[in-house]
Amino acid sequence: MSNKLNNPATEELVQPIPEVEREAGLKNLISLISDEQAEKILASYNPNIVRRIFGDGELMRTADCFLRSSLNISAAARNIYMHRNTMMYRLDKIERLMGLDIRTFDDAVTFDILHKLYDRKLRSGK
Repeated sequence: MSNKLNNPATEELVQPIPEVEREAGLKNLISLISDEQAEKILASYNPNIVRRIFGDGELMRTADCFLRSSLNISAAARNIYMHRNTMMYRLDKIERLMGLDIRTFDDAVTFDILHKLYDRKLRSGK
């Protein structure tokens, strides 16, 4: 029985996608969202809460590190020299305020997209 992972013919299929390409992929997808659609998406969340969370540097530093650590609480806490319980408290705060548990993949992606749309809105001055 052959192992597909060690088969040179399928070697190209198992190569990891570089972080730069993955990020560019998400940015490309978000660029396809019109300003009108972005407004509707952002409006589905309380604008005061969105502004509060995305405007909080420490909370966003925590969330960004958590997302970049593949949703691993312990690794993220280590990466920013934070106690694991503090990391969990901040993730709980995001969930309590926004209703998004970014410890789950779907909510993490939603949060990341919302943040990118919010940043785009701020840069455009609208």
